[in-house]
Formats: sequence, structure tokens, C-alpha cells
Amino acid sequence: MNNIKIKELLFHKIEDVIPIIENENLTKREIQIRISKSKLQKEDKVKVQQKIDFAFKRISEPLDLQMKIICFLIPFGLVTRIGSNNIFDVNHHRKLGFKKKVRDFYSYSFLGFLTYLFIIIILISF
Repeated sequence: MNNIKIKELLFHKIEDVIPIIENENLTKREIQIRISKSKLQKEDKVKVQQKIDFAFKRISEPLDLQMKIICFLIPFGLVTRIGSNNIFDVNHHRKLGFKKKVRDFYSYSFLGFLTYLFIIIILISF
């Protein structure tokens, strides 16, 4: 935020605000202080604050339980890649700024993969 003014955030999309927050390594509280000190009109401050709230929500939003189970049972969407639709489009979610969702997708898929690998090893050893 040192390089970008609070007023400029009014004109950015939420997915464009997320990299700004991450690059500047700012907390939500620091941004709120800067918004309150800015010379924007009240309704513009509310708009910027709402955009920041949405950005932080996207950054920290986890996968829902149903998707966690699907990622565990179908690691990395292997079965759906053969078909025409993907259950979870990683690139799309990454572009929109869902950092935790993407991390959770990889974590649960990896756990699912390890589980299948462990089952195969057990079956082969008998």
C-alpha cells in the first residue's frame, strides 16, 4: 500500500487487490487504519473497506467439507480430467485469489493419493 494509494483501490477488481495486499504484506488492521486516515468520502471508504473485506475472505476461505471429501477420494481430480468437466478448476480459483482453497485442494488430494498408495502397498505385500 506504500506504492499504491487507497483511492486507487476503488478502481481495482477484488482479484487485483489480493496481489497488492500480498505484495505489500499488510494485515487487515493496517489497511483499515490507512482507509480511515485517507481523505476519501465516506461512501468511498465503505466501498474500499468492503473490497478489502472480500479480498481477505477470498484469501482465507477454505474448501467446504464436500470438496474436501471429493479431493480425498478423487486425488487431483484424476477421474474428472478424463471427462469433459473438472470438479475443481485450480487455475480459475488461483486467478480469483482463493489461496487457502487451492492449498486445501492440493493437501487433501495429496492425502488421498497417499492413502491409495498405502492401500496398494498393503495389497501387494499380501
